Amino acid sequence: MKYSLWALFGMLAALFTDAQPSIHYQSIATGFNEPVALKNAGDDRLFIVERAGLIKILKNNVVLPSPFLDIRDQTSTEGDRGLLSIAFHPDYKTNGYFFVYYTQKMSRLRSSGAVTIARYKVSAIDSNVADPNSSVILLRVLKPLSQAGVTFADHNGGDLHFGRDGYLYFGIGDGGKESGISAAGDPYNNSQNDTSALGKFIRLNVNSTAGIIDTAVLAKGLRNPWRWSFDRENGDLWIGDVGHYKWEEVDYVKNETTNPSGIQLKKGLNFGWRCYEADEPYDASNCPPANFFDFPVFKYVNQRSTGGAPASITGGYVYRGATYPGLYGYYICSDLYSGAVTFIKPNGTGGWTSYSQTGLDSSIVSYGEDKEGELYAVSIGSGKLFKVIYTGTIVALPEVEALVTGGSLLYPNPAHNRLTILSNEPLYKASVTITNAVGTIVLNDKLYRTASRSIELNVATLTTGLYYLSLKTAKGIQTLKFIKE
Repeated sequence: MKYSLWALFGMLAALFTDAQPSIHYQSIATGFNEPVALKNAGDDRLFIVERAGLIKILKNNVVLPSPFLDIRDQTSTEGDRGLLSIAFHPDYKTNGYFFVYYTQKMSRLRSSGAVTIARYKVSAIDSNVADPNSSVILLRVLKPLSQAGVTFADHNGGDLHFGRDGYLYFGIGDGGKESGISAAGDPYNNSQNDTSALGKFIRLNVNSTAGIIDTAVLAKGLRNPWRWSFDRENGDLWIGDVGHYKWEEVDYVKNETTNPSGIQLKKGLNFGWRCYEADEPYDASNCPPANFFDFPVFKYVNQRSTGGAPASITGGYVYRGATYPGLYGYYICSDLYSGAVTFIKPNGTGGWTSYSQTGLDSSIVSYGEDKEGELYAVSIGSGKLFKVIYTGTIVALPEVEALVTGGSLLYPNPAHNRLTILSNEPLYKASVTITNAVGTIVLNDKLYRTASRSIELNVATLTTGLYYLSLKTAKGIQTLKFIKE
């Protein structure tokens, strides 16, 4: 069905109240080997974790030639195993301590594949290199054994973060499964077992003056909290918990203290697994009633249950940067397989509003923040590091996805080879200038002598990224944003 230009503008006006955030991934570094995480150390560097056991530094948009840390001899990458995360001590500038989360290298020992948290220290000579001999193992959690006596490879969790209270936090998955066990979903019920660390969200005191590493289990009922985060503004907890064969979920816990350096989470949290997958019963035998559990604030269907495409949630962050006010306060996460991005925000009445954006890169396995709260993403498939760029608000129509600014619009947006300008006035003697995200002009003052209300541009030669189109007419100048894919 085709729409006239005026009907299109009418539909846009009617639908604008339902506009949603839109982002784009801007590639800033490539060539990583299975990157799975990125963090900052409170300075201008980004630390990129490669699953095989390397941590590399991006400094001034250049990947340094020597790795920050190399523990390839300590881990291996079968299944979901590997080096999975890094976290820097709040006093890193003073004490040089950082912490890594990895699975123990496969062997014939019982510790084979164990979830391991170790402390390292930066070199006293070079701040871009860690001291490889400074390792102190703080915690080791054994994985379940298969019927053949081999530890399960999957559901290791994998994310480390310091809270604003100075404690180190992490989530561990339920330990995994094997096909030969009839109860495939957490076959040993580790997530609900209070004597097991598996399937739990845990706080670790790494600052004990007595030299004792204190641990506290804050929640249970997790399946595989691969990526989670604290909201840097208020300390609220957001967990992306990878689902089984039906639901992917986002769990939220409010920080109940207003102390700017404190975290107070609800005691006795239970996110439900394996009694429930999201808020739907999975194996509720011998389980408490539904009102006992802390169900997710958001879920979406994993279509593997019906033979469809797989899904796996990549938990993200609440955007608190200063560059994009339109993104501020949105929790951003995505799906590893489809690439669909979800934006979640409180609706002001105790509930939640969510939007979805499709058509972006798949294989986004992790997000991260720089010291200013700007967001980044890594692709385990392409080995690229992206910056998350806000592109405004979009309104989806049956045939047109348009970015609206003033009285004109651009479509399709994102664009591939062709970009069309639609205006509510004739574009006779209109001129067009296009600049890229850093202000360089890539198309300069092209003049169009047409009585039409549309202009078609060839943008095939532009590189992928964000652009600004300046449209000058007799009524003034409009600036419109578009993405080139």
